Amino acid sequence: MCDIIFVKGDEEISIVGKNSDRPYLESQEFVFLTPKDDESDYIKATYIKIPKYKRRYSIILAKPFWMWGGEMGINECGLVIGNVALFSRRKFRKENTGLLGMDMIRIALETSENSEEALNKIIELVENYGQDANSSYRGVFLYDNAFLIADKTSAFYLETVDRSWAFRRVHKTESFSNTFSIETEYDKISVDKSQSGKINFKKRNEDLLFSIVAGGIIRRRRTRELLREKGSRKITANDVAEILRDHKGFLTSSICMHYKPIVCPSETANSFIVEFKSDPIIWITGGPHPCMSIYKPFSFSNFQKYQNIFSNEAWFFKLNFNREIMKNKKKKNEFQEKIQKLENQLFQMMEKEKFADEQITIYAIRKESEIFDSLK
Repeated sequence: MCDIIFVKGDEEISIVGKNSDRPYLESQEFVFLTPKDDESDYIKATYIKIPKYKRRYSIILAKPFWMWGGEMGINECGLVIGNVALFSRRKFRKENTGLLGMDMIRIALETSENSEEALNKIIELVENYGQDANSSYRGVFLYDNAFLIADKTSAFYLETVDRSWAFRRVHKTESFSNTFSIETEYDKISVDKSQSGKINFKKRNEDLLFSIVAGGIIRRRRTRELLREKGSRKITANDVAEILRDHKGFLTSSICMHYKPIVCPSETANSFIVEFKSDPIIWITGGPHPCMSIYKPFSFSNFQKYQNIFSNEAWFFKLNFNREIMKNKKKKNEFQEKIQKLENQLFQMMEKEKFADEQITIYAIRKESEIFDSLK
């Protein structure tokens, strides 16, 4: 489960935000990966080997601990990609002979300079390898993928089913979730010689019952409602953060998702927001539950020196901290008031900046640590 917010500015794309909802206890770290040449002729993705490709760009990747790929990321060119699971009626072989959508994100980020290159790369991967790959570190959970692919000047939304696909250019502020949204308004669709006329990609492929149970339809309706409530005024990164921690829905229908045994097996494992300014500002929670986390600002160039605060160990510290705090309503309210005050201050400090001032990054990390210490 996942939700993506896309905000189109007046003259250029301004903001992309994503919640990564993953199985309970699946830690997710943000890592910095640099281009390197492998001695082997092949690269081992999560399940399969693929021919070696030239890794052109460094990337920041939100990486579940057991995967080769990642849920969302940005590269040094300012290209951002995030995915959401789609539930189709097609049958999976369950042989792990394909690529995860998350593997495709990593490959596209490492090889593509802009959104159009990344779109074409993911389509190539979908057609060549398919998506027969288990996305769960325990148990079996397979799905198809949709991708929001954006840079400073353009964005595309791509939906896929096995080796078929449809995409459209994104021209306005929108949100995406675990439900098909492309019907007949695509810019291009993979060729199906067995069918004539205009294909309704959603109607042809979606498992509607599964999409309802997974909460994607309700969450997309809620994110669109929250975006409309902003009216004609400029939507800010702070607004996107507010949407990503929304709790109006119930269980899997909540944008900020919390694990509940049996009825809600997933939770929001991490969240990030990218503002496309002169130099992208990357806001990262670095832990589960946006409602209990602080979005901290980083630039691409300074992220590497701070990536230790996004380790798997740090992720579990945050999870356990949240668990304990949420047992005490008074402490929980106190904590949320403190992080909201700090976060509002950070967004205000960054509002007029054209890039992520490292002094503000250092300040955010220090103040977050002080808040943790005050409530231990």
